[in-house]
Amino acid sequence: MAKKTTRKDLLKSEDEFLSFSSRALSFFSSHTRQLQIAGIAIAAVAIIFLAATTFYRHVNKKGQEAYNTAYSTMAEQLGPEMEPQKLSEVQSLFVDVVENHGMSRVADLAIPQLAFLKFIDGKYDEALSLYQDFKEKQKDENVFVTLSTLGLSVCHEANGDFDKAIDFLNPIASDSNNRFRETAFFTLIRLYRLTGDDNRAADLAAEFIRDFKGSSFEPIVKTYL
Repeated sequence: MAKKTTRKDLLKSEDEFLSFSSRALSFFSSHTRQLQIAGIAIAAVAIIFLAATTFYRHVNKKGQEAYNTAYSTMAEQLGPEMEPQKLSEVQSLFVDVVENHGMSRVADLAIPQLAFLKFIDGKYDEALSLYQDFKEKQKDENVFVTLSTLGLSVCHEANGDFDKAIDFLNPIASDSNNRFRETAFFTLIRLYRLTGDDNRAADLAAEFIRDFKGSSFEPIVKTYL
């Protein structure tokens, strides 16, 4: 038979009798100073967090505005007969994004745009450096890495270093899941012909026709067989 709990048992100690609110009041009363300090610290952290959030929001907004201006100007001015002065002006806009808005999210995206402009300006070494810088900023293998690699290959080709251009393209051409494999493959065929290796170009051409049936490059590739 269970032992009956008496009122005396319930009142054995003062702690057992105190309600939760009483204990809480007792705690706050005895720790007022510590809680005041903690409250000030939490408030300070909150202010710092809000200030940082506001700052970065402002930085991103200004960076995005600068990038949009640079990109729209490039889209308007870019053409086969782009005047050197206009090309220089567009480059300066992207330089502004990279150098003066470096903490914004779009700053990195301005790098390949600037690299492209340097390339069409004939400044291949500067373009190479920018493409390499952008590629190194990518943490994972993604489309930006592939596009940077293609950019590096084109720059080396423009410099007359066909072997290096080929080295950059081979990993893309051998990756069956890469969406730019067809472009890399076609460029490899052309580069091997430029190096005088017609046999290798012909082998790749045959492989290209087998793997990329109906490609817009197919009529050209067939002439390499």
